[in-house]
Amino acid sequence: MDQTAQTPSANKPIQWSHWLLTLLLLLFAGRVCADSLTVEVDRQNIRLNETLNLSVRYEGRQVASDPDFSVLNQFDILSNHKSTQHSIINGTISAFTEWRLTLAPRNTGQLLIPPLSLRGQHSKAITITVTEPAKDPISGKEDVFLETFVDKSTVFVQEQFIVTYRLHFNQSVDSLDSGQINISQARVEELPRLDFQTTIGNTPYAVAEFRYAVFPDASGVVNIPEQVWTVRTTDQPGMARFGFGGGRFKLHRVRTKPLAITVNPKPDDFPAQAPWLPAHNLTIAEQWSRSPDEFRVGEPITRTITVTAAGVMPEQLPPLIDERGTSALKFYPDKPEQDKSYSSDGVNAKRVESVAIVPSTAGEVRLPEVSVTWWNTELKRVEKATLPARTLMVAPAEGMQTSSTPQAAPVLPDTATVVGGPSSAPQVQTDPRWVWISLALLVCNLLTLAFWWHSRQQPAKTANTSDPEPASLKDALRQLRRACDRADAFAVRTALLEWAKRRWPEQRLLLADIGRLSQDPEVQGELRKLEENLFAGRDHTINYPLLARTAQRMSETSAGKSQAGLQPLYKTS
Repeated sequence: MDQTAQTPSANKPIQWSHWLLTLLLLLFAGRVCADSLTVEVDRQNIRLNETLNLSVRYEGRQVASDPDFSVLNQFDILSNHKSTQHSIINGTISAFTEWRLTLAPRNTGQLLIPPLSLRGQHSKAITITVTEPAKDPISGKEDVFLETFVDKSTVFVQEQFIVTYRLHFNQSVDSLDSGQINISQARVEELPRLDFQTTIGNTPYAVAEFRYAVFPDASGVVNIPEQVWTVRTTDQPGMARFGFGGGRFKLHRVRTKPLAITVNPKPDDFPAQAPWLPAHNLTIAEQWSRSPDEFRVGEPITRTITVTAAGVMPEQLPPLIDERGTSALKFYPDKPEQDKSYSSDGVNAKRVESVAIVPSTAGEVRLPEVSVTWWNTELKRVEKATLPARTLMVAPAEGMQTSSTPQAAPVLPDTATVVGGPSSAPQVQTDPRWVWISLALLVCNLLTLAFWWHSRQQPAKTANTSDPEPASLKDALRQLRRACDRADAFAVRTALLEWAKRRWPEQRLLLADIGRLSQDPEVQGELRKLEENLFAGRDHTINYPLLARTAQRMSETSAGKSQAGLQPLYKTS
């Protein structure tokens, strides 16, 4: 009975801590990232016999459900992999769930990836252009061949164009020496590699697509010379994406096609005083640390201006803010930040400039406009992105008299009642922000006290002598077991590669590596059959439970022992 009577008292600190934690989260709910749903594809122009990769990303709370992928009825979903991640950075809580799908078009034409929906959020629609398969110039007889493409034959100086090399192969590639692309009077930026499958005639091929963004520095003609690539394949049947090694080797010497690009000078109608900036797209935006309506003499407010552009390098973006300021506004700029990213359109650039603005006079003050003049490479015309000028009403500094007339007694609101007393002391108005800050500090102190009290009531826990298995690795194993239970070859292959990436994050492993690391000839044979079923049109019976058990066993061994003897499959010079 005594023990039962003490139970509510012992649980009280837990209940109080939960209540306080909930209150604290409500107070700072604004620090949680807003929900959003975005989609992205690796290519928007494909052929009927090719695949594309679709990434769907939900930013916000953890979700157990999936978007309704049945609306993708113009495509076949070949694989679907889901992952989640949570983080707290500088007090901001962020989480996202991502789905990666491999899609195959069902027919040619303008196919639509319609808006997807999840928890009230909607993504944008994407149009995919699907054309007929290319005519078979080689009758599908070569095991390895190379195609060369360029997206533009004529550009302006410093305008981006993309050179693409597509390596087709239907055998296991053991190594690749592609050399290095060197173009005189031009800057070259290597873009992320794309991998997909295609069929030429009746022969299935894996395709590794290598892309380079090129920015010519001078007008004239840019020559992209012919290159010779050396590809070494094995005598294993079927094909793999840089997969199984071993056995006898065969060398293939494939050549790229030389290209000549015409580069025109800057057009005459572009403003002479503006920096030359050719771009596919450009936007400008601003953020304020506080509302511009709160300006007061001597008090700084930070303005952050961000310009993003597609098809340019970060160093091509011009300065945004005039550091000299104005006669009524003093500017104190920070060092600009530049960044770049990659997409299916090539290189994307971003420039961020922050400036602390301090008014020196009260009253009406004009903040000048900020603009960027650029050349639209798609529409072939001059455009201007602008943050318009604005008029600011600057309040006087605290305690500052706006005139020499003696200050009249403040007029109280109609709802206020003056309680008698001869005192003429001015009314002190408390800043509401300090109320919230004080409340937050009080809650933090109470929460700390509750956790301290709770910890004193709990017995000491015995330290765990073994490191816990990373949650991401557990998730990868769980996905692999599910795929094996369904006997889904595409899903099993995807899950195996994802598991290997979690198991050996410092390595770029392929199925061949997993087979060798297992040191089990039976596992190596099952992996080989898996590749042949997917890419060589075979119909082997695969021992999926063996693959799941092998991954579980290899996850429990030490990484150091497992990686002994692992050699790189190929190198890129």
